[in-house]
Amino acid sequence: MVSAYRQETMTSITAEATTLLSQLYSDKSSWASLTGFTPPSVGFDDSNMRRRYLALLALHASHAPHSDEQESLIAYLLDEETRYHQHFDNYRTSISLAAYLSATRVRKPSCLWGIWVTRQTNFDASRCVDVHYMYYAAGSLDGAESYVQNCTDIREVVGEGEGRMGWWLWMLEDHGGDEAKALEALKKDVCARIEHDRKYGVTDDAVQAFVEGSWRGDTQSWSESLLPEEVWSLQ
Repeated sequence: MVSAYRQETMTSITAEATTLLSQLYSDKSSWASLTGFTPPSVGFDDSNMRRRYLALLALHASHAPHSDEQESLIAYLLDEETRYHQHFDNYRTSISLAAYLSATRVRKPSCLWGIWVTRQTNFDASRCVDVHYMYYAAGSLDGAESYVQNCTDIREVVGEGEGRMGWWLWMLEDHGGDEAKALEALKKDVCARIEHDRKYGVTDDAVQAFVEGSWRGDTQSWSESLLPEEVWSLQ
């Protein structure tokens, strides 16, 4: 049973999250307040953690029709969570929620790239961010495999201009700055994982049941893992 205190707190959080989401949609410059990683020269700090979590929860709770703004914001949040986890050897539920939102709210085959990379950020994330999100975004295991094999446009993978995903810079470093080599290596790794999962019994029905028929559709369940009482009290 949810206590009156917790219910009141959740109501307050919901209102705050809704207000924040409205601000983010109306003023893209405010996205800077969601940044998840500050370079070591400034100090390892994640002072924007609470605002980022509220934005994720607001997006989860929102039933607004798909829009380009929503898609861009989800991609931005996923990238920020990825950047944070690349620099810290731990796991926060927020990176799974960002992957879930990409898979379910955007749900395009191209989403699988960002979801895949969340799993490569550190050991804990590789065990905790579920690969089912990737297949759900692509529509099926076969759909994911076909899309990856036929993808030749680097812009589909990482965007372009200012919208380029930060994790791609990390991938490029591992391949001497050669985009073509980095893309081929990425495609090879993803296809190998798809084949592995197919071999060990992952099916489209199992993916759908995992993503749709679980607590993952409940905003409060996510909020309880993202915002424990010590975070709720932060203003």
